[in-house]
Amino acid sequence: MELSEHESGSRVHVGLGELLTVRLPENGGTAYLWHLDESAAEQGVILLDSAMDGGTGAPGSAGRRRLVFTVERSGVAELRLARYRPWEAADQADAEFTLTLDVSA
Repeated sequence: MELSEHESGSRVHVGLGELLTVRLPENGGTAYLWHLDESAAEQGVILLDSAMDGGTGAPGSAGRRRLVFTVERSGVAELRLARYRPWEAADQADAEFTLTLDVSA
């Protein structure tokens, strides 16, 4: 399943162990990067891969961050991401992405 910033705030159904790919806009040159809320792992949401897609390849060019997750527990889980600079606190994020995951076996 693939999602983008347009699905933020929605509720999605995923199967246990299914791959969930989220693509979000990111510009590393601004130092605003996507960070996963630490509570995800406690809920069984595991980040498998994170990479930049697109952009020109030039330093500082904008692209899309591709984050691949799997869920290892059935039930309901919250996936929360925030885009902020590493030296700032999460509450200073310039963007957020949230999903409610209904996970079935």
